[in-house]
Amino acid sequence: MLNKLLLSQDFWRDSRKKAVASNQLFVSIRRMAVDIIGRDEARARGLKRYFTGKPCRRGHVAERSVNGSACVECNRERRAANLEKVRERSREYARKRRAADPERVREYDRKYLAAHPERAERVKENARRWRAANPQKTREHRRRHRAANLEKIRQRARDYQRAKRAAKRAQRAAKRRTAIGDKISKRQAAQKRAERVALRRAARAASELNRAGRTGESEGSFET
Repeated sequence: MLNKLLLSQDFWRDSRKKAVASNQLFVSIRRMAVDIIGRDEARARGLKRYFTGKPCRRGHVAERSVNGSACVECNRERRAANLEKVRERSREYARKRRAADPERVREYDRKYLAAHPERAERVKENARRWRAANPQKTREHRRRHRAANLEKIRQRARDYQRAKRAAKRAQRAAKRRTAIGDKISKRQAAQKRAERVALRRAARAASELNRAGRTGESEGSFET
């Protein structure tokens, strides 16, 4: 019974080794399509990764990072094994970076979201969901933000009201110009109508004079 158990353990150990070897072989075959390039050449070409075709100390035949020469597969395995720690470290780094230079971070975020509109929509949707799920935190955040940026908020409100009044003035001026234009158009139309009426009257008077002249000539001829 013990021999069978030992044999079964050896079998499964050999199976795992074969599976790892086949996986590494698959990775090696897949990486053959990648150009062989050294670290210095990759740095000179502005690349973030390079590939030597040689296995790392853990047997991965994969690309390496130019900054630190770390194996990409090793980093992926390490991240998968310590996912929560990696995420917390990333969040802490982001918090420190934002606290050190918030304006630079905001400018970077604006440029990134402007260049990736689909990502911007996803960020907005996630923000809406978070606000809906955390109304108390949302109110607290807004209160703190207003207290910390009170003068900016007031200045933004003054600018908004100033722009709104300017837009209304421009709208009223446009309406006055339109009304003046309508009056001028009506006056010009009335003048043209008066001119046409005067022309018709003059033409009618001229025709009547011509008719009267012809009548007088015919009567004089009859008398002779």
